[in-house]
Amino acid sequence: MQPHIEPQAKQLRTLEFTNDGKVIERNLKNELKALILKMMWLSPHDHSFGTLYDALNDLKKVINPLLNEGLNTLSALDFDRLETWVLTDFTDIDFERASIYNGLNRLYTEAIGLPFEVNLNKKLKRLAFWFND
Repeated sequence: MQPHIEPQAKQLRTLEFTNDGKVIERNLKNELKALILKMMWLSPHDHSFGTLYDALNDLKKVINPLLNEGLNTLSALDFDRLETWVLTDFTDIDFERASIYNGLNRLYTEAIGLPFEVNLNKKLKRLAFWFND
């Protein structure tokens, strides 16, 4: 288990609630903040600062695709939407890499107690049928 706060961090990391230096839409930003605060204070799991940092940065990847569809909530993320994004190349998210699933799975595991609905009904992993191996 990693310590909650690394007292002698080897690199500077901050929780940035911007997306590539641009302001994140207010509702999405508040939902990201709610998730991070829940992970910090209310989660039954022990999370390191690195885990918080990674979860935030992984989830920021879905912000632009959601906004491009006219959606401003993480509640819009469900298996059908993600599958459509993969099959239509709607986004530039690399669904072949594990990091996108790590962020989405944080939403699933921390869903209870969040002030918004999480519509992911199971942990996600790179699904073989999405890709031609």
